[in-house]
Amino acid sequence: TVHVHGTEDWRPVIEGLWSMVDELPFRNSDYVSGIDRFSRRDPLGFIDCEKVGEFLALIQPWMVEEDPWEIERIYLRLIGSEVPEAQARQAWMENRGRAASFLDDQRRDAFVAEAVRIGLEEAVRFLDGEYRADT
Repeated sequence: TVHVHGTEDWRPVIEGLWSMVDELPFRNSDYVSGIDRFSRRDPLGFIDCEKVGEFLALIQPWMVEEDPWEIERIYLRLIGSEVPEAQARQAWMENRGRAASFLDDQRRDAFVAEAVRIGLEEAVRFLDGEYRADT
């Protein structure tokens, strides 16, 4: 993350890369309706379903927004940023400019494919009980 990698010179590049990754398309319109249907409030093993529901409500705008700056504004609201919008936008544009050469289309597509693969594997492992404390 931006908080543990590299020097001050690299932090803007890392922030720019995170911004680019945040705008990657989910490519599945069912996610939005799936979020709307999530209503559990009970614990599921070590998972606090109420907190999951709160998180899903906070990130739902990401599922439908396509404008990269609007996605960044959603993120800034989520973290409670107090940086004035004009200043935040200027830093965002500079950071993305510094990061652009590190994330071409092929690399981005490979990242998405791998992230989805790992996410599905981990979800199946959880559903199969591999993360239970008693196993």
